[in-house]
Amino acid sequence: MHPIKPVESESFKKFVDQQISNRSRDTLFLILTHSGLYPNDEVERLHAEAKRLYGNIITEDRILVVDSLLRLIHCDLSNNVSVQEIRKSEKKKKILAAYKDQAEDEQRELIDVVYEASRFETMIKKINEFSTKAPNLQLQEILEKIKSGYENQEERYSNHIELKEIEKKDPQLFAQEINRIHNALEEYKLLTQQTKEDVKTAYSGRDSSWQMSIEALKARYPELISSGDSIEIVRKHVKDAADAIADLVQAFSRDLTKRLHEALEKVGKTFKDQHKISIPVIDLDALEQKSKDKAFKEEKIYKDREEPWWKFWWWFRDKKELVGTEQKYDENLHLDSLKQEALKEYYEIVNALPNKFKEVLNDYLEYFSKEMTSVITVRQRELEAEKRKKQSNEQIIAEIQEIKKK
Repeated sequence: MHPIKPVESESFKKFVDQQISNRSRDTLFLILTHSGLYPNDEVERLHAEAKRLYGNIITEDRILVVDSLLRLIHCDLSNNVSVQEIRKSEKKKKILAAYKDQAEDEQRELIDVVYEASRFETMIKKINEFSTKAPNLQLQEILEKIKSGYENQEERYSNHIELKEIEKKDPQLFAQEINRIHNALEEYKLLTQQTKEDVKTAYSGRDSSWQMSIEALKARYPELISSGDSIEIVRKHVKDAADAIADLVQAFSRDLTKRLHEALEKVGKTFKDQHKISIPVIDLDALEQKSKDKAFKEEKIYKDREEPWWKFWWWFRDKKELVGTEQKYDENLHLDSLKQEALKEYYEIVNALPNKFKEVLNDYLEYFSKEMTSVITVRQRELEAEKRKKQSNEQIIAEIQEIKKK
């Protein structure tokens, strides 16, 4: 929150530059207040100037103008408080006069004019849009997974019906078809294992893009932390460093899932075209989270105490004896100590990243291998059970009808 005048604020810029982490800026709103004190054209000019000044810090659609006093007056009017009662407040009386005249000139309700002038409707709309954006993106991902799951299920039902139709016409051909599918699934199992090895190779070695990203982290943030000339700036750089590490971890696991998904999709399409069967699918997102949870735990990048912790003792010898101790606070010592502690913790974490990434990779691919083997084995057992099941044509027809209802 910041008054609309003066819109040029060095203190606000300094606050954002020194204390707001880069990630937090993505959620930052600038609300300019007291707009009701100025004519509309002046408010629009100041709003445009704010966007020009701070647009590189906050996205323009999150730089908003409001008047909270007008909003309070609107609340009073909504609660049937009379204008005479509202005017007992000198602040409200002063601002209300102009809008009372406007309402009379435009032949509108005062409550509507006041609410419009408060500009709260726009602010609430923008905040609601922002607050629902992330959940909607997540919901979209969930819906895509549900859609994909239904498509896979439909494909399996279709394959099952085709198999039962073969059984109805020729039981011997039915047994041969089951054997063919069983062997094809075994072949697919080998293909997925090769996919696993290909992905592992792509992510291994010191020349991988992820190793270069780690090296970039090592070069960037220690320099920023060391050059910080205030405790606030150092804290900001430390927070940015922690966010950068978290982002890299997330990007690594996401990229691994994407690479694995694309490889399976490519192999699967060729395989399905060749063998004309549905292939087992697994939840790669769940495997990704499982492997990441195992390898990483939350760690603090630095530990800073709010209270001074340096104690200095002066021993007076010449005709003086020690009578006590006195606690002194030295900001330069605090700053130096914070830098040293932050750098030590940072290097420990960033130097451990290659091994942590290797853990994620190995665990992920191991989970993938086990899960894929498991679902293929289950499918093969279902086929064998189907082959052993002896049914009359009437029973087969009834089963086909049941499948079609699903």
